[in-house]
Amino acid sequence: MASDSSIPTSRDILIIGAGELGMPVIRNVVRRAKDVEGSSVSVLLRAGAITSTAPDKQRDVAEIKNLGVKIVEGDLVKNTVDELAAIFADYDTAIGCTGITAGLETPMKVAQAALQASVPRYFPWQFGVDFDVIGRGSPQDIFDSQLDVRDLLRSQDQTECRRTQLRPHLRTDE
Repeated sequence: MASDSSIPTSRDILIIGAGELGMPVIRNVVRRAKDVEGSSVSVLLRAGAITSTAPDKQRDVAEIKNLGVKIVEGDLVKNTVDELAAIFADYDTAIGCTGITAGLETPMKVAQAALQASVPRYFPWQFGVDFDVIGRGSPQDIFDSQLDVRDLLRSQDQTECRRTQLRPHLRTDE
């Protein structure tokens, strides 16, 4: 991993997704970003989410705008790695909040795009589950996909990743 001194303070932050996980992350990142001069927060949303007539989507988009968060259009499934990397390149921090509904290939695609864009700090969607403890071959195929993402991120040192989630599991009884 890159050393802490080589990673600048997060000023341009992209949150990927604004669903059940993304909205609380957006609210908290905006609250914390107010303490960092010159910071900005953006959220990547599909075109369909931005223009949806569903009341819950309209409510979330309105809240995002009221928080001062810039909406960036992109689609993790339809866009290529190159297209996503072009979007990610404008940010020094990217936080994945898509959850498991984006598909098995999407976590790797997003990680590859973050690395290709040379995003200095990337937090993959891996909240709440220690995939190293579960291991490969579980009934949840997405867990193997997440382990593949961990392997990719651990194999490089240009992008800082969420260390507590990406460090191999350490047991105190060994």
